[in-house]
Amino acid sequence: MRRRFLFLALLPAIAAADPPSVDGVTVSQDAASRRIEVQYALSGAPAIVTVEFMTNTVPDASGEWVSVGSANVTHVVGDAFRVVQAGDCKLYWLAEEPFPFADLGAVRAVVKAWAEAAPPPVRLTDSVSALVWYYEDAAQVPAEFSGTGFAQTVTTGNSPASTAIGDATGIENAHESRLASVNDVSPIDTRYATFGYAELDNFNSGTRFATQLLVQ
Repeated sequence: MRRRFLFLALLPAIAAADPPSVDGVTVSQDAASRRIEVQYALSGAPAIVTVEFMTNTVPDASGEWVSVGSANVTHVVGDAFRVVQAGDCKLYWLAEEPFPFADLGAVRAVVKAWAEAAPPPVRLTDSVSALVWYYEDAAQVPAEFSGTGFAQTVTTGNSPASTAIGDATGIENAHESRLASVNDVSPIDTRYATFGYAELDNFNSGTRFATQLLVQ
C-alpha cells in the first residue's frame, strides 16, 4: 500500500516534466482567399505559441532568409499568440495587409512553443473578456488591441521550449491574384476596390480581431 501511494505521488511530477514540443510545420496558400496557412503539431503540455515569418531573397528559396519584421505579422489569426492545446493546429497570416503590392515568392514560418510558466515577453489582457495574448515583440500587437480595455505588461528572460520551421515557394500576393482576374482593368482603377469584410474570429483564435480585405 505504501508503494502505491508513492507511485501516485510521483504522477503529477511526471506529467509536469513533459514539456511542450512543436513539429510538422507546413506552409501553404489558400487558393480562394490567398491567405497563407500554417499547420503544425503541438505535443506535450499546453503551450503559448508564437510565429515569425521570413521571406527569401530568391523566389526559389535558394538565397538568404530574412525576417518580414515584427510589425508585419499583426494580421495573424488561429492557433498563435495565445495558449494552445496539444494536437493538430492551424493559423493564417493575411500577408496582403502589410504587403498589398509585394510578391513574397518564398515564405518561411518559424513556430515557437513556450511553456506557460515561461511565457514570451509581452502579455496583453482584455479586461472585458479576460482573454490573454502573448507576443515576442510589442510591434506584433494588432492596432485593434491598443484601445481602452487592453492592458499590456512586458517581462524578460524566457526562451521557447521548442521551435520548428516550415517553408513554401510560389506564394502569390492577394492583390496580384485578384487584379489578374479583372479583365482590361488597370491596377490604378482597382486599387481602392473593396473585396468584402471578413470576421476572422472563427479559427478558434478567441480574439475579437477582424479586418477589412482591401486592395489598397
